[in-house]
Amino acid sequence: MAATEAFGVGRKIFIASPNRKSGSLKWWLLAAGAVFAFALLVAMVLSVSRLEIGQGSIALIKISGTIASGDDLLIGRAASPDKIIGMVDAAEKDSAVKGILLEINSPGGAPVASEEIMKAVKGAKKPTVALIREVGASGAYWVASASDYIVSSPVSITGSVGVTASYLEFSGLLEKYGVGYERLVAGERKDIGTPFRNLTKEEKAILQDALAKMQGYFLETVKENRKLTDDDAVAKISTALVFLGSEAKELGLVDELGGKKEAEEWLKKQTNLTEISYVTYEKKPLFGLGTLLAEQSATAGSSFGTAIMAAVLGAGELQNFRA
Repeated sequence: MAATEAFGVGRKIFIASPNRKSGSLKWWLLAAGAVFAFALLVAMVLSVSRLEIGQGSIALIKISGTIASGDDLLIGRAASPDKIIGMVDAAEKDSAVKGILLEINSPGGAPVASEEIMKAVKGAKKPTVALIREVGASGAYWVASASDYIVSSPVSITGSVGVTASYLEFSGLLEKYGVGYERLVAGERKDIGTPFRNLTKEEKAILQDALAKMQGYFLETVKENRKLTDDDAVAKISTALVFLGSEAKELGLVDELGGKKEAEEWLKKQTNLTEISYVTYEKKPLFGLGTLLAEQSATAGSSFGTAIMAAVLGAGELQNFRA
């Protein structure tokens, strides 16, 4: 409070100082804002690590979207191996869970991420059935092949047991506008796959050989997982064609045509359950705001991410490398 003299009255009148009141209000607002921001940050961090666990006899694990490492778990833009493997582990450790249903709707994705999930599924001790919905191809089929049983619709898309890599080449465009590429490398093949010059025949052969080796490993593990012995069927599968569910069953890629009902019937026989109840293991954000911000950040960064696929075969600019 500030004191001032009231002239002609001979007494002091105490009034609030406007400047001091305004300053206090600003500090309170700043403090409240800081507390809110901190609470929001903590909630978002906790939401990433929070595993929601329900009660059920069958673990339902969904594999949706492109399979990719390093996905932001707040928004679920892709099927993250860390997230899915964590769910498989949780199901294995949950004594109430008798079996696992993998609900797949994915075109595949990164080879290493797909293999990591495949190995986790293959290592599961509990009965595991893969249900392919609209699509379960390439890396996603690789995951499905490691399950004990596969069910798909007659018109589901599956197969595509192959590997692809591609990149955009800009040398003609640069030449048109008078832009040159000055090549400085330490290591003759360091800039293999750069978009600023054409690949040489030798470089194409190197990349093609690497792709062939990866596909060979992919195909061999599928053969092992599915116990494929028909050479004609394996030869057709090795072309990396996509197949409808009905065709996939004839080739031995699928065990049964149907949907969730057929998958549940198989699980009942394997677990002696009369009724199926599901438990899910999911990491969910607490606030929609965090989800929105993460979505925007991930979208902004996605194009940058494809530009740094240098880890793929050591290629400086090789992009879209996927199984």
